[in-house]
Amino acid sequence: MLSSYHEVPSCARGGGLLLSYWSPLVTNGLSLDRRITLLQPTFRLAITRTDPATPVTRRTLLGTSIAAGLLTLGSSGLVVRAQASPDADAEVGTSAPLGPELDLFRPLVGDWTVERRLWTTADAEPTTLPPAIARRRMIQDVFLEEVMEPAPGSDQPPFTRTAFLSFNDLNGRYEYVSLDSSYPPMMFETAFDNTLTNGNTIKVYHDAFVSPGFDPGSAGQLLKQRRDFTVESADRVIMTQYWTPPSGEEYLGLETLYTRAT
Repeated sequence: MLSSYHEVPSCARGGGLLLSYWSPLVTNGLSLDRRITLLQPTFRLAITRTDPATPVTRRTLLGTSIAAGLLTLGSSGLVVRAQASPDADAEVGTSAPLGPELDLFRPLVGDWTVERRLWTTADAEPTTLPPAIARRRMIQDVFLEEVMEPAPGSDQPPFTRTAFLSFNDLNGRYEYVSLDSSYPPMMFETAFDNTLTNGNTIKVYHDAFVSPGFDPGSAGQLLKQRRDFTVESADRVIMTQYWTPPSGEEYLGLETLYTRAT
């Protein structure tokens, strides 16, 4: 049964690409809390619920595609048909604000001092690494960017570590990307969903990365990683990285303590 027609302004001229999604649209019990934006002049969307019992949320936008002007959302019970409106002028749109999942780390913008401890094996004593500093900023209120470098005057080789933390509203999970000049492979880690442990910890996972050889016995091995990003307060953050070698015994490998610089 046809639920609604809705005009959607474009983000740019040309293309036929799904870019973002609509916010808000509520008609006949159908609720989408984000915006569908198409790289075309304005489209008219005919939204049909094929299964009245299926709840429709932003999660149902997963896996959408455009083919012959039709968006089909798989087994979600929702079909969206897009027809170009020839008399509509193209407009430039902006992304809809993301949800509360970002509220945990929005207050973390600023300068930080960094203390790090490394465990080379599960039974090793921790090694205190030279101090570092970090700067954080929000990029378009979507990504928390962090740039870490050696603290001034610290006796260590230069390095730059850049990381991005965000919430992917399309697949409903947190994501973390890091680039470290002292360990060149890029790391891409994802959470299972939007769950916060104890209300303040994001857990993201990496299925396999090559051990940099902190322990000569593990050099070249594929390790699994769990990263816990815990916001104790707006002035103190702890990031812990747990590594699982082929033996299967997870252990704490690296602890990073961030304290807001004064």
